[in-house]
Amino acid sequence: MTRKTITTILLILVLLFFGFYYQKVFSKTIAEVSITEKNNEYVIVKFVDGSEKKVNTNNQEINSINIGNKYFVVIYENLLRKPFFHEIKAI
Repeated sequence: MTRKTITTILLILVLLFFGFYYQKVFSKTIAEVSITEKNNEYVIVKFVDGSEKKVNTNNQEINSINIGNKYFVVIYENLLRKPFFHEIKAI
């Protein structure tokens, strides 16, 4: 193999690795949800399609969230952290 071929293959492998890393490690969900249950540590959100997700919250967020209300949320999750709110706005 020539040096150019090896460099091209290596570049493709590096790009595939970063694509996989980004997709698996950093995941973002943007949706309109309603709150079905709330606890001191987490809330359970229900998406428009009917699926539910348990999302970690802090004390400031928990006090401003009401069960049954609709919210526009941005939820981040990755391999190292459970789902958490990045942004939450009442609709």
